[in-house]
Amino acid sequence: MSFSLHIFQQALQVLRREVVHRVTELARQLAAALFRQHLLQLVMLKPTGGGKLSKRDGDKMGFPVFPLQWTSPEGETSHGYREDGYFPEAFVNMLALLGWNPGTDQEIFSMDELIGAFSLERVSKSGARFNPEKARWFNAQYLHAKSDAELAGILMPVLKEKGIEAGKDRAEKAVALIKERATFPQELWNLSQIAINAIIRLSLTFQPCFCVII
Repeated sequence: MSFSLHIFQQALQVLRREVVHRVTELARQLAAALFRQHLLQLVMLKPTGGGKLSKRDGDKMGFPVFPLQWTSPEGETSHGYREDGYFPEAFVNMLALLGWNPGTDQEIFSMDELIGAFSLERVSKSGARFNPEKARWFNAQYLHAKSDAELAGILMPVLKEKGIEAGKDRAEKAVALIKERATFPQELWNLSQIAINAIIRLSLTFQPCFCVII
């Protein structure tokens, strides 16, 4: 092989590598431009007393700081909002109004309503204060809005576990009496004991009686 041919082949390999590199880089830049994601960091959450919201605040004030139960590498387990009985839709609704406001007095939003109303212009630049009582209020509103049948479906397995055989009809009647006083689903059991006993007493009181007139 002549020296000039060898030089030509080497130059061709370098050129090929450069072309591949340029084409690959161009494709990467085009993909980045076409599928670019815009990330937005919302404001920091603060406890009602000031400072940064931390796990310590949750332990002290009795509210979870994790969406789900979480176990640290050291084996410490922290309960989450799901385990505490918060409905997912209530949790999302509550979070959406921390650091953002719709510009109206409306507080209860469905997911579709939140998507339709959200705008970056109404995102606050200052830290949002997290109020545990307000979080409980949101959960109570969603619980009260649920149908008696839906809440009876939550209550009936608990009743069965406690050895109480109650039909769907009776569970729905009990739920209708107690749901306005409940904040979390797990409270239905304690409240239902009074209601179910009252219903049983009423059903016994108004049993049909047959009188014989002499």
